[in-house]
Amino acid sequence: MKKNMLADMSLFLITILWGSTFVLCKIVLETTGTFNFLAIRFFIAFVILAAIFWKKLVSADKSTLKHGLIIGIVLFFAYATQTLGIFYTTASKAGFINGFSIVLVPVISALIFKDSPKAENIIGIVMAIAGLAFLTSGTSGNFSVNVGDIIVFISTFGYALQILSVSHYSKISDPIILSIIQIGVVSVLSAVFSIVFEVPAIPQGATVWSFIIIMAVFATALCFLVQNTMQKHTTPTRAALIYLGEPVFSAFFAFIILGEVLSGQGIIGCILIFAGMLVSELEFMSYFKQKINPLEYKKAS
Repeated sequence: MKKNMLADMSLFLITILWGSTFVLCKIVLETTGTFNFLAIRFFIAFVILAAIFWKKLVSADKSTLKHGLIIGIVLFFAYATQTLGIFYTTASKAGFINGFSIVLVPVISALIFKDSPKAENIIGIVMAIAGLAFLTSGTSGNFSVNVGDIIVFISTFGYALQILSVSHYSKISDPIILSIIQIGVVSVLSAVFSIVFEVPAIPQGATVWSFIIIMAVFATALCFLVQNTMQKHTTPTRAALIYLGEPVFSAFFAFIILGEVLSGQGIIGCILIFAGMLVSELEFMSYFKQKINPLEYKKAS
């Protein structure tokens, strides 16, 4: 019982951290390029995890390296599009749009495994789509989508694919090694894209560096460690329900730190998206509990 309570509390705390990253990213991106920021954040996280699990890492076989590379490429696409989109939209909207990836997982999986989506999946998607319509409507109720909303929405497909790829490869490869490799891949690809599309530079200012370090050390490296060690002490469904709080915390921090206030339509949209995630997620956990490795279930924030 104590282990279960400790696990739930630990997962709740990392959910808060993941929710806060939308606001921290928004602030960092005001002075730092998208890929430049991701390269630094994931490099720091990679170094930390590689230093802790270096014995596991040096013993990784080619198959595990290949699997980690595949997951890393997918994760890079998800993070790159999400982070780029956050620059053009609000942190609170990005957090809830990002949650759409949860309702996409059963649908994409149905296409891959040739299974028909469950009724709960369809209901969840309809609710989430309706929520997106409300969330992206202006104060006058007119439907209005900016480029940031679209880019963040695209990232949800990346996160859904990342969850599915992890669920597949973690059965045959060490999940901790996969985590380290995929983080390293994101760092390398981000650095390459930064060189090609940006002017790489060392971030300036104590505030920016403090946020980068917080996201690298706590929201990336530490959260991966906590997730891998604590989630096994609780049920997948309880863990999933805890993770649903991420967009809620993104909106909370956006209001406290940035002063972002959702319109009435936006609040209705958030409620619908959250409800759709809840309906779809409960079905998802029961349907895939034999396929998804609980130690690795969750997109990177």
